[in-house]
Amino acid sequence: MSVRTIESVSRRAAMGIGASAAVVLTAFGQAPSQVTEGAIAAVPIDLELTADGSRAVVRSVDEAGSITNNSVISVWDTSTGGALATSANNPANFCIGAGAAVPSPFASDAVRVVGTKGVLIADEVGGSRTLVDIVEASTPSCLSNWALPGTPTSIATDYGGQAHDLDITPDGKWAIVNCRNWIHVFDLSAPTQPPYSRNTGAVGTRPGWSPATFAVEVGQAVDSVVATLDRAIVVQGAEDTGSGFFPIVTIIDLSGATPTFHQIDLRQTMLDLGLSQVDPHDVAITPQLDTYDTPTLAVVTCDYAVSLFDLGAIVHVNTIATPGIWRRYRIQADSVEMTYGRAVVTGWSLSGVPTWSAKVFGLHGNPSHAPVPELVEVASFDGIATSGLVPHDLDIHRDADSALVKLAGQSTSSNLVISALASASPSATFVPSSGTPFADWTNFPGGEVSWVSDSVLTCSVRVAGQDHRYGVTIGGAMGTKISGKVDIVDMDSASLVTTLGGNGSSTYDMPTDIAFSSLKKRLFVRCEAPPDELPPATTGRDVLAANFGQFPPTLEVGNGPFIGGRGLVRRALDSMVVHRNHAISVSENDPDEEPVQTGYVHTVIVP
Repeated sequence: MSVRTIESVSRRAAMGIGASAAVVLTAFGQAPSQVTEGAIAAVPIDLELTADGSRAVVRSVDEAGSITNNSVISVWDTSTGGALATSANNPANFCIGAGAAVPSPFASDAVRVVGTKGVLIADEVGGSRTLVDIVEASTPSCLSNWALPGTPTSIATDYGGQAHDLDITPDGKWAIVNCRNWIHVFDLSAPTQPPYSRNTGAVGTRPGWSPATFAVEVGQAVDSVVATLDRAIVVQGAEDTGSGFFPIVTIIDLSGATPTFHQIDLRQTMLDLGLSQVDPHDVAITPQLDTYDTPTLAVVTCDYAVSLFDLGAIVHVNTIATPGIWRRYRIQADSVEMTYGRAVVTGWSLSGVPTWSAKVFGLHGNPSHAPVPELVEVASFDGIATSGLVPHDLDIHRDADSALVKLAGQSTSSNLVISALASASPSATFVPSSGTPFADWTNFPGGEVSWVSDSVLTCSVRVAGQDHRYGVTIGGAMGTKISGKVDIVDMDSASLVTTLGGNGSSTYDMPTDIAFSSLKKRLFVRCEAPPDELPPATTGRDVLAANFGQFPPTLEVGNGPFIGGRGLVRRALDSMVVHRNHAISVSENDPDEEPVQTGYVHTVIVP
C-alpha cells in the first residue's frame, strides 16, 4: 500500500462483526453537512479521486460473471454523491469492453487516477488474462479496454491474470501494470494504442534458472510498482527448481519515446548471501519535493533481505541480508518508508512466538552522506521483550525526523517511535496502546482473517502559534464486540497524548481505514458496523469526532449520527479516499444477510 490512500480488506468474525461506516473525526465540532449512499450491483474493491476531488472512480467485481448486469466500473460526483456512470448501464455500454471480473487474491491496487484520467485493473473470469480499462472521469467516457495477453497458451510462459499493482507517472503520460508473467506500459496520451509489454515469463528471460519457463508471479508483495516522472520500478518473483523463490526487479526507462525494460535478476545475489525462498514484499522511493521531482533511489524489501537500487543509473546497488526476518502479505502492510538519506524497514521473526523487528538503513553510507549510493545498516531494534507483536504498518514524519510503527498482536497492540533518523544513532521508544491489532486475525473467534492495509499516519498542525507533530494509529478494543481506538502520539516526546474511542462492550465501529484532510486538522476513519442494525438515518456509536485544531486533540462526539453508510469492508483494497472536506468510501453487503453482488459508495461532506 502506498501513502496516497490507505487500503483495507476485512472479513467478518463469527462474534458478529459486520458492515461498515465511515467514522469521521471532525475538526471544530461541526457536524457533516451531507451524507449520501449509492448502491451498485457489484462489490467495490478500490477507488481513487481525480486531482480536483470532484470525481471518484470505483473498481468493483462481479463474481457471478454477469457482463450485462454488473457495475464493475463506476464514476461518482463527489459534490452530490450520485453516480455519473456505471458500466453496462449508464451511459449505455460505459466500459463494458473488459466485461465482468474477479479480484486477484493478492492484489495491491486496482485503480490509479492522475488528473482526470483513470486506469483500472482486475482479472478476467477464469484468471488467464489481465483486464485493463482506461477512463476519462470528468465527463465519464471509456477510452479503451484491454484483455491481456490476447491469446494465452501456457500458464508457465504467457498466462496473464493475478493483476497485482499499477502506477501512473506524475505527469499522467505512462501507466504501468504488474501481473503474472507480464509488465504492461500504456501511453495514456494515446489510450487506444496497444501497450508496450514485457513477457518476464518467456523462455530465455532468466538465464541460468531451472526451469527457465516457470511462471513469474508477485508472490507475497504488498506493493510492487512505483513510477517517477521518467522511471518505474516493478517487483516480481519466480521459483528456481531446487533453489527457491527469488525476486526479479525491472527498472523501466520512460524518458524516451518508447519504454525500455531493464531486468535485474537477484537470484545469484541471494544465493551468495545464503538465502532462498526470498519473496518480495514492498518497494519505496526517495520522496518527491513536487510533482516533477525525480527520485533516484528505491528500496525493495523481501523475506530475509533488503535491496537498494539507483533508478537514475538503472543498477542494483547492494543487498543486505536480514536472516530470519519475514515480510508477508496479509500480515504486514507497508514494510519500508524512506527519507532522502534513510530507510526504515520492519519485519518479524517467526521462531515460536512472533517477534517484531525494525531497522534503520543509510542510503549513502554511515555516518556521512557519500556521493555514491550504498545501503548500510545504521540501527536495529527488536521486540524480544514484547514478543507476540508483529509490525503492521509505518509512516515517517519528516518534519520530526522520526518514524511511527504500529505493532500488532492477537490480544494487544502498541506503537514504536524511532527518533533522530538522520543521526548516526537513532533511538526507539515503546509507546503502549489500549487498542487491539490489525494484523493476522486467524486466531480470533471463528478463525476469520482480517486485513487492514494502513493503520499509521503522521502530521503537523499549528495551534496558537505552536507546531505540534503527531502520529496517529488505529486499532480496536476487544470485548463482546470490537470498537474503534485511535492512538494520538506526540512525535517529539515519543509519548501517548491520548486514546480516543469505545470500550468494546456494546458498539460496532472497528476502524479499517484512515486518512487526513489536506489541512491535516480533520481525521477521517472508516469503520465497520452492521448494515442491518443501523441504516444511515439513525443514530449509534458510529461517529468519533476529534479536533486537531486544538492541543491536545479531544474527542468531540461519542454518539452521533450514522455517517458514511452501511456495508462490509471485506475485500476493498482501498476503502476510503479524502479530498479537503470530502470523504468517499465503499463497502459491500453482508453475504449472510443479502446477495453478495451488492455494493455501496458513501459520500460525506464536512463544513
